[in-house]
Amino acid sequence: MTGSDERKRRALISDDCPQTRAVLHMALGAAGITDIIEAQNGIDIIVMIRWAGADIVVVNHQTKALNGLEVTRQIRNGITGIDAATPIILLTDASDEPLENAAYALGVNRVIRKPFPMNRLITVVTKLLGERDAMPDQA
Repeated sequence: MTGSDERKRRALISDDCPQTRAVLHMALGAAGITDIIEAQNGIDIIVMIRWAGADIVVVNHQTKALNGLEVTRQIRNGITGIDAATPIILLTDASDEPLENAAYALGVNRVIRKPFPMNRLITVVTKLLGERDAMPDQA
C-alpha cells in the first residue's frame, strides 16, 4: 500500500448544469480528488454511494428525484452501506437563509451559492477532506 497522500479519493456530484459540472471537475481535481462520479439525480447518489462509496458528495439543492436536502437526510440516517459521516456540500442558486439553516440542521457540511469561484470550492473541499482524514477510524 502506498502512503496516505497517494490514496485515491472519490467524489459523487450531481448538478444539472454542464458548466457547473465542469467547474466541479476542475476544482475537485485540484483538491486531490482522483475519481469523480456524476449522478443524474438524488436517487442515483444514494445508489452510487452505497455501491462505490465516496469521500465527499457535492449535490445541487434542486437535484431531481431526491433534492439535496433529502439526499443529505438519507446519508445522515446511516443507511446500510453508507458512511453517515461523508462530507456533503450543497450547491444552491437561492439566496435563502431558511434553506441554509435547514441544510445545516440536516447535517450539510457547507452550503455554497452559485455561481461560485473555483478557488472557494477547492478551499472548502480541501478543508473538509482534511477534517475527515483527522477523524479517528471507526472500526
